[in-house]
Amino acid sequence: MKAYMNMIDLKTARVIAAAAELGALFGGGSPPQVRALRRYGESLGLAFQIMDDLLDVVGTTKELGKKIGGDIARGKKTYLLVKAIEQTRGRDRALLSGLRPGSGPDRNLLRLVRGIYEKSGAVDAARREILRLTRGAKKTLAGFPPTRGKRLLMDFVDRLADRTA
Repeated sequence: MKAYMNMIDLKTARVIAAAAELGALFGGGSPPQVRALRRYGESLGLAFQIMDDLLDVVGTTKELGKKIGGDIARGKKTYLLVKAIEQTRGRDRALLSGLRPGSGPDRNLLRLVRGIYEKSGAVDAARREILRLTRGAKKTLAGFPPTRGKRLLMDFVDRLADRTA
C-alpha cells in the first residue's frame, strides 16, 4: 500500500498540491498559509485518485461516461486491488495477484473481481480512506479566515467526497 500511495502522490496529489500552493503564493498567502494549502492539495489529490479507483468499480457507465471496470481489465494497480490483495488469501488472492495489463474486459472476470473487492472490505476501506483524506484537507483550512475563497475550497472537498462521476 505504501508504494501505491507514493505512486498516486507523485501522479495526482502533487499536481493538485502545486496548484493550491501556487494559488496561495499568487494570492499573497503567508508561509504557513502556503504550506497549509499545499497539504490541502496533497490530501485532496490522494482522495481524488482513490475516488477515481472506487468509481471504476462501483460507478455506472451512465454516471461516468465510460465503461466500468476498465482498471480491472487493464490490470491497473488501484487502491482497491492493493487493499484486496492485503486482505485475501487462497484463490482470491491468486486471482488478484495474477491480474496483468491485457487481462481483457471479460465480464465474468470483472464481476468476480468486484465481488472480491466487496467481500474483502476493499470497497469500504476505500470509502473510509477518502473520508479520512477529505476531512484532513478541510482541517488544513481551519486557520484561514471565513472568506468566500475558503468556502469554495471547502465546497470543492465536499463535491469530491460526494462525486459519482
